[in-house]
Amino acid sequence: MITNNAMRSYLAKLNTMSRTGIKIELPVFEPILFPDFIEWDNCIIFKQSEPDLPHFEPNNFCNDRTGYEANTNHIHLSDYVDDFDSFKWEYLRLGINIINLWRDILKSNYPNYKFHLILSYDEEDCILRCHRIREGETPWLDTDSIENFSEGVLVLQIL
Repeated sequence: MITNNAMRSYLAKLNTMSRTGIKIELPVFEPILFPDFIEWDNCIIFKQSEPDLPHFEPNNFCNDRTGYEANTNHIHLSDYVDDFDSFKWEYLRLGINIINLWRDILKSNYPNYKFHLILSYDEEDCILRCHRIREGETPWLDTDSIENFSEGVLVLQIL
């Protein structure tokens, strides 16, 4: 696990706080907790409802498959709850648990691939994302410059 100073501070604070417990609606959170990852056009992405996905085409927003995956495979936890501010520390805890679940799913389903699982947190949102690590493509987040981020960043690597 790789973290920046901001995330280490958040984790230290989280460890001193008692668990308050949050209530999550399973039908809402089930696709987040246990996403159905599929392999499509040499990308590992969350399964979407569209039956025919277009083939990947580089563009100004996503110039490679790594960028496409990182942008397609991201979740803002605050989009799924009405009370994020009231339980923001519990949602950080939940975010950590979710990326650990994703790690286990990806390791099991795609044992020959390497991945980055990224959690960012700034007390206003907890964002989760993942992408494959590919030779010849730059990772979405350069772990060597992780301290340049003002928000807390945690990266799990599946190597």
